[in-house]
Amino acid sequence: MKSPRIDPVGLAGGVVLPLLASGLILALAAVWEPRLPDPIAQHWGVGGAPNQFGDLWPNTWRMAVLVVAVGGGCGFVAMLSRSLLMLRQILLVIGLTMTGALAALWISALAAQLDLTDAADTRLAEWPPALFGVLGFVTGFVLARRLTDGRLRTAATERPPANLPRRAVVPLSETVTSPMWLQIVLVVPLAALAVLLTVASRTAWPLLLIGSVGLLVFTMLRARIDVDGTGLRATVTGMTAFALTITEIAKAEVTTVSPGKQYGGYGLRMRGKGHYGLILRRGPAVAVTTAAGQVFTLTTPRAEEIAGVLNTAADQSRP
Repeated sequence: MKSPRIDPVGLAGGVVLPLLASGLILALAAVWEPRLPDPIAQHWGVGGAPNQFGDLWPNTWRMAVLVVAVGGGCGFVAMLSRSLLMLRQILLVIGLTMTGALAALWISALAAQLDLTDAADTRLAEWPPALFGVLGFVTGFVLARRLTDGRLRTAATERPPANLPRRAVVPLSETVTSPMWLQIVLVVPLAALAVLLTVASRTAWPLLLIGSVGLLVFTMLRARIDVDGTGLRATVTGMTAFALTITEIAKAEVTTVSPGKQYGGYGLRMRGKGHYGLILRRGPAVAVTTAAGQVFTLTTPRAEEIAGVLNTAADQSRP
């Protein structure tokens, strides 16, 4: 039986919540309009002082559309149950983080101008977008773990080729991390930005918001691989990257990966239709091909062992 194309959790979190946030922006602007100055402050400099002014509705509509375009644009993929699960999870977290931050930014900006005669007298509080961005991040992470994997699966009927590795079917577990230089290159600039904005704004909220993003980036640079007689599972940040059952695995091969040349970088990568990679290091990797024609490549120094266990388990699962 084919799996449904739409994941209800992804639909609710990735599409409905951004639409509700956009609707809330428009509704509050309509209710507050008689109490807002004309023109309103629409842009603020460091320290929260306004430096640009404009009409209420063009700017409010622009922000409402931006919330739907960014939050809903990322979240739209999350509801497509047959797309790669890990990609859907990441985009749902990003989409809800941006939804919370953007919606809170504009709502708090309007709230700060209520009953003012001159919008120049307002000051923008930094904490609402940071707080609701973090809440969006947490909500996205919780919902991402509830997404279902609707990837099309086909049962393999033939045994893997005899020339591929074989090993005794015993459970294998391994944590693979990216090189230290890559972790430094990605995380240190985010940390520096967080400190700079925290000092400039004299609040801890930029540190909290950017710190959450930095933590996600850091944890995305390591993966846990579990292999046994039932198949292979790779998890990142507690979320499933790949989950392959032994009944669908056609073969497991050992290969060598050059991240930049073959995949255009590190992390979760796509290389043409149906070819996915969890590429954390240069060097040996196991490439697992399913009966549906999908290929999942994972970099690991234990590629030979993992391929051997999967091929032997596949042999045993077929007549």
